[in-house]
Amino acid sequence: MKLPVYFTLALLMLCSIPVRARTDSAGGKSSAEKYRLTSGSALYKGTLVSSDSDGITLALFNPSEERTFSHQDISKMERFAGRRSHWKTGALIGAGAGIVFTTVMFIADEANNDPVDDFIDSAMGWDSPGFKIFMGAIMGTAGALVGSLVGLAIQTDRWEETPLIGNPDRNVDLGFIPARDGGYLTLSLSF
Repeated sequence: MKLPVYFTLALLMLCSIPVRARTDSAGGKSSAEKYRLTSGSALYKGTLVSSDSDGITLALFNPSEERTFSHQDISKMERFAGRRSHWKTGALIGAGAGIVFTTVMFIADEANNDPVDDFIDSAMGWDSPGFKIFMGAIMGTAGALVGSLVGLAIQTDRWEETPLIGNPDRNVDLGFIPARDGGYLTLSLSF
């Protein structure tokens, strides 16, 4: 078995991972101001300008304009709750890929009937079950590292549903805002 070739390929794959910098998709605006709401079948994203008994006014991101939505037209309103990376999922997928790669590598080596290669494998201990498990762990760990880096680069927005601000049909709204230290209960009264 030619292990240095496999390690060289793994190193080349590791070095070819694209890494991107974090950017704020709000166009420089504070992420706490971003809202999205559903009106009819359309989804609108923007910053909250005002909210009163007539409706909710958003400064939309695309197209760049202010628009007022009546409370009756809004079916759902959500507040931006930050960005989320997927490093755990990437690590899990990468570890699985590393273990599968190692398994395929050893199956292909067993299918090779070269007596010189078999002699070298036997003399070096590369055909022992312990070595195969060790290599599976090493490649699984390397795959988990690569996968977590890829998952870290992939980020998505998190949104949490909020009660409709200033809705004249609601007098009391109770909500929950998740946070790293547990969360906060919110109580909204309108008169």
